[in-house]
Amino acid sequence: MRRRQAAAERLGIYIHIPFCRSKCDYCDFYSLAGQEGRMDEYQRALLAHLRETAPMASSCVVDTVYFGGGTPSWYGAKRLRELLAFLDSRGIPVSQVSGASTGTVEFKAGGSVYTELQAGSYLFMDSAYHRLGLRFQNALFIQATVISTAGGRIVTDAGIKCCGVDQGPPVFVDFPSCVPVMSEEHSAIYPSEHSCRPGDRLTLIPGHCCTTMNLHDRVFLTRGGCVMDCIPITSRGKCM
Repeated sequence: MRRRQAAAERLGIYIHIPFCRSKCDYCDFYSLAGQEGRMDEYQRALLAHLRETAPMASSCVVDTVYFGGGTPSWYGAKRLRELLAFLDSRGIPVSQVSGASTGTVEFKAGGSVYTELQAGSYLFMDSAYHRLGLRFQNALFIQATVISTAGGRIVTDAGIKCCGVDQGPPVFVDFPSCVPVMSEEHSAIYPSEHSCRPGDRLTLIPGHCCTTMNLHDRVFLTRGGCVMDCIPITSRGKCM
C-alpha cells in the first residue's frame, strides 16, 4: 500500500468558493457578493460534483486542498469541514488545507480548517490593509519630495505613476488625516498648519502595495534610517 502511494501521482484540489461580503474593484474571479442565501445550494452542488469526480482521483495521492474565492472564510468553517469530510469518506484523506488572504488571516488562525496560510501582502502592508486593524506593520513606503507649498497646500512629486490608488489614496505619515488629491505626477494635501519647504522629504504609505511595486525598478531595504540593500524588481513586466 505504501509503495503504491509513493509511486502514485500527487494531486492538489482547488475548490472555488465564490461568496464574499463585497466584491473588490480589481477582482476578476467569479463571485457572488452579497448572496449568502445561495450558500447551501452551492454546497449541495459542490458535494454532487465531488461525488461525480472523486473516482478520477482514486489512483492519486491528494496531498493538498486549496480553498480560493471569493472569501472562503465568509462561507463558514462548517461547510468547509463538510467538504473535507466528504473527500475523506471517499478515500481521499487530505493532509494539507491551504488558503490565502492577508485580510482574512485572523479567520484562519489556530482551530480553523487550515494547516497553511498563503497570505502575501502582510509582508509590505498598505493603507487599505491598515484600515482593517491587522496585527502586521507597514513596511512599504514611498519617499516623496515637496515641490511647492504655495496657496496653503503641500505638493509632492509622487503621483499615481508611482503609487497604486485602486484601493484608495496613499497616506502621508506626517499628515495622516489629510486625504491627498492625486494626479499623474503629483499629490497635494491641505494641512491646517505645517512647516514644510520645497526640497523636504515626506513619507507616504501606498494605498495598495501590489499595484505600487510594479511601478518601480528597485526597492530599497532600510534599517534605522540607513539603506542596507537594494533589490531590483525584475518581474515588473516591462514592455519591449
